[in-house]
Amino acid sequence: MNNKKYQTLINNVDWTSCDKKYFDSLTYIDLFDNLAFIIKNRVIAKQTQDLNSCNVGYFSGGQLLRIEIKEKGIPQEDAFLIWEKGKLLKAYLFNLGYFFGRPVNDGIQLRDSWDYEYINNKLISIRWTTFKSKRYNAANDLYIDYKYVYDVEGLKFIYKSIATVNNSLILDCILFDREKEKFLKTCTLTKIPLTERKSKESDNIIDFTVNQAKVTYCQSCGKPMSYILAVNLNDKRFNRNKIDFDSIPVLYCFDCLESQIYKPANLDILPVTFNTFTEQKFVFKREINEEKEKNSLLKIGGQPNWIQNDEHPICTCCNSPMKFIVEINTDEKITNGNSILAFGDNGKLYVFACCDNVSCISQWY
Repeated sequence: MNNKKYQTLINNVDWTSCDKKYFDSLTYIDLFDNLAFIIKNRVIAKQTQDLNSCNVGYFSGGQLLRIEIKEKGIPQEDAFLIWEKGKLLKAYLFNLGYFFGRPVNDGIQLRDSWDYEYINNKLISIRWTTFKSKRYNAANDLYIDYKYVYDVEGLKFIYKSIATVNNSLILDCILFDREKEKFLKTCTLTKIPLTERKSKESDNIIDFTVNQAKVTYCQSCGKPMSYILAVNLNDKRFNRNKIDFDSIPVLYCFDCLESQIYKPANLDILPVTFNTFTEQKFVFKREINEEKEKNSLLKIGGQPNWIQNDEHPICTCCNSPMKFIVEINTDEKITNGNSILAFGDNGKLYVFACCDNVSCISQWY
């Protein structure tokens, strides 16, 4: 079956009519976005090296259709890219009878495939499937060379996040979610979320003290909103691009529980006489355990764990998605005068900022 699929792909194109480009080292990667960059920086001038030992890229109409991967002049692997109406739909990578330079008697084997998913002509995900085979393995475990990855974003994502044991891939299928990676790059304060740890010392990222806080009135019911905390953005771990202030006050109306949007620089000044919610000190550490960060009292950055539908707000100044700042969980043990730190029924408060705006959105079960 693998050999039949390979022969079909080989016979579908007249490879002698393709434009060949030679590479010192080129394995299958997602060239959909970075093709021009790869060609500019990695193509070898024909006169500089023995072309028999180079990897070969076959191009037609500006699209990469095939990569012939060699080692010491011997073809080791072949990759084929399937296009339709300018979109890359699928790719296959075959072993050709060698495994890291060692002959394998069982011949051609399909090693990996990539499926590309689009919505409204926008690439949203890549599904990478690896086919285990005892014919091409190391110590009976599949071995994945991390050169077989995607574009710059994908390379960083997969290289850092695939779970491996003794260099052996333990997942048969990996989904690279491009939209998530784009969100983490541009729409959040820090890609890896920070969660609170109780401490005798505070790292000052979160400040519960009111001081002379500027407080505003609820846009829905007209009552003064409660000051919950402030987020100090002066931390080297934060991507605070497009935020015009150093500290974000988080305000909420516990009377009507409505979401709010306000400009900290324009808040009405109201004397604050009530106590703060807590005097507990926290330091914030990176958290990679999804269950722990979902249940933490305070989570800074990462992606919002929406209880209901995604309500990511758009900035009224620049018309771009606002940056996710902090997620606050309900904790009914924490009180402030007559107010309990509760957002509906076991809900959460999600805080966003951009330009000179702050948006606080509540959701509950």
